[in-house]
Amino acid sequence: MPEADETSLQMAVRHVTEARRVIEQQRKRIAIQLTDEPIDAPSLALSDALNAAGISAKCFLALRPGQVWELNVAAVRNAYAVAPNGKI
Repeated sequence: MPEADETSLQMAVRHVTEARRVIEQQRKRIAIQLTDEPIDAPSLALSDALNAAGISAKCFLALRPGQVWELNVAAVRNAYAVAPNGKI
């Protein structure tokens, strides 16, 4: 094997080894941190912040854990199409 190819191979091995090391470090950092806040604390905080800023609560949706919200894209497009100046 020519020396240049050997160096390229060694470099490739070094890169793969470094990538594996970084991946392993990241795996060790991933952790779930639980909090002791009430389940409705985030939505209450959002509501307070919206009230303080004078923003309608209709502009935001605070989902509960596990809750799913589906966006009706056609309805949104229609609302923008009929709204004056494209504002809802």
